[in-house]
Amino acid sequence: MGQNMGGCVFMRLAAVDNDAPEAEKLTDGIRKSAEDIEIYRYKSGDEFIGVWEKDKFDIVILDIPVGDKNGMDIARAVRQSDKDVRIVLASHSSEFACESYEVDASYYLRKPYCEEQINIMLERLELDRYRSRLITLPQGEEIKLSNILYAKNCGQTVRFHLKGNAVREAQIGFDKVNGLLDGKFGFCRLSDNITVNFAGVASCKDDIIAFTDKTTLAVPKRRAKEISAAYTAYCFEKLRKDGSGL
Repeated sequence: MGQNMGGCVFMRLAAVDNDAPEAEKLTDGIRKSAEDIEIYRYKSGDEFIGVWEKDKFDIVILDIPVGDKNGMDIARAVRQSDKDVRIVLASHSSEFACESYEVDASYYLRKPYCEEQINIMLERLELDRYRSRLITLPQGEEIKLSNILYAKNCGQTVRFHLKGNAVREAQIGFDKVNGLLDGKFGFCRLSDNITVNFAGVASCKDDIIAFTDKTTLAVPKRRAKEISAAYTAYCFEKLRKDGSGL
């Protein structure tokens, strides 16, 4: 199992490196500059792969090679299953630098690790920008905005319907949730009891919103035209942001 290095948690980071002294330097350097990252260390590719599917991470740092595994092969598998995870590749040489583009790596970390390189890596990961993509519930649980399909008012609780058919229910008022989501790009109040995330919508037509996981919601007829216009505006704005790299 990975080792929980503690701290106030915003993000979960997996460091996969079979060189114990180097791995220790890496985790110490990260803790000095980013106390709100929970670090899990893995000594081999097999150990990491064994937990990856059930124990998702926000950031993965992969040594190349790591034990008897090729870090690039692991990176490809990670990227295929998670388009949002930040991947950092680490190596004693620049041999794999070009291949890092293939997995959309955020940074290529040269070994031996040093504090300056680690700080540059953390800057490239744009952690402040990443933190703004989370909401924190009263119980301390954090949810990625990109994982939310919609939130539903259930009286004393709010039920979050997430990607992958996952559901989280929290003891929190619906108005409080909408306060947390206020101003977040793509979120729209569908009705008095439901707020949707347009980022998870596949289509919006004929009074029906269809999500990417095939679930659907009925749009109140009195708001159908307004919701359709809001979704169209979202799509155009997303195209603009994607095109400009914002």
